[in-house]
Amino acid sequence: MRDALIASEQYVLRTLSFDLTVDLPYSYLLNYIKSLGGKSDLSQVAWNIVNDSLATTICLEYKPHTIACASIYLASKILGIFESLPIGKKQWWTAFDTTLEEIEDIGKRVLELYEVGSPDNLKDQLA
Repeated sequence: MRDALIASEQYVLRTLSFDLTVDLPYSYLLNYIKSLGGKSDLSQVAWNIVNDSLATTICLEYKPHTIACASIYLASKILGIFESLPIGKKQWWTAFDTTLEEIEDIGKRVLELYEVGSPDNLKDQLA
């Protein structure tokens, strides 16, 4: 059993070329918020969303800049400032090479983490 486990681990490591680093979205997040003219409250909420997303496999499935955009999108909706972003009505995420479909998928998966202990109206606020 032990030998089979070690062989499997070695197979996975070879498949990954021993590259176990994950590019995290934090630097993208801060740069994007700065370019959007966001305030510290947006940064804090979006940062928390990124932290929470790491409890899922999202960081393995999406590029970090996409996760950053989804976090900013959710945070701005939660704070009620989405429309006040400088280019809020112009789909600002396209400037960062992200689609609304990707943002919505990431958003749904993060919101699933919040379902158990969140207020009933959180999803309504984000709609």
